[in-house]
Amino acid sequence: MSGRKPSQSERSIITEALALVLIAAGVLVALSLATYNPLDPALNVATDRTEVLNLVGKAGSYLADVLLQTTGLLAFGISFLLIVFGIKGFVANRIRASLGLTIGIAAMVLALAGGLSLMPAPDVRWLANSPAAGGLLGMAIARGLVTILNRVGAGIVLGVVFVVATMLTLRISLFETFGSAFSRKSEETWGLGVFARLGAMRDRVAAWWAARREARQERHAERTAERDAAAQIRMFEDRDRDEQRALDERAREERRVTEELVREGV
Repeated sequence: MSGRKPSQSERSIITEALALVLIAAGVLVALSLATYNPLDPALNVATDRTEVLNLVGKAGSYLADVLLQTTGLLAFGISFLLIVFGIKGFVANRIRASLGLTIGIAAMVLALAGGLSLMPAPDVRWLANSPAAGGLLGMAIARGLVTILNRVGAGIVLGVVFVVATMLTLRISLFETFGSAFSRKSEETWGLGVFARLGAMRDRVAAWWAARREARQERHAERTAERDAAAQIRMFEDRDRDEQRALDERAREERRVTEELVREGV
């Protein structure tokens, strides 16, 4: 007797059940992290306390400690992803993560973990037993890149990897996203888009530059005219001095001749 294929109704029930399991897991992880206490018993915490403050009990304490030790503050993203995939699967009646989506999310998480580990860890209770804000995973990535590229270079590389992974995972174009958002919404609210405003600003700058160039030309023409006038005045003064010198020389010559004639007449 051949096995009966599951009907659409049965497949829907299985998918909905799995989606609810994902949502419940995400909620439990979120509660474990939100109520994490660094003094609760855990793998690397030796304590005689019998009371566990974590709302999910010892399981939540151990789970939160492992997640925070491994991924740091990104552990909260795990609960978020579980809840999002669960809700999406429940609504769409399909739970599927493609290879590209998985690789993209992994690249984003690794880049973000490394980036957080490059920064000083904040003084919060979730990082009391964690080596870095990005956990052991982020610390290993950050140290490896810093050894090769130093801190600034490592930050640039991790930032680019995160942005590229986000673009490829979500299939978005930064140019189209920012261009459409700024231009269309700006036209509706401000009357002009960003590009139109940039064009108007360019025109104002060009007009200001042209006016400044014209003013410089006018000042240059004024200075040239002043220099020419001063040169002409100096030329006239020199000519007057030469004429006066010639007249003085002629007068001295006439006095000398007169004196000689007087002496001869005597």
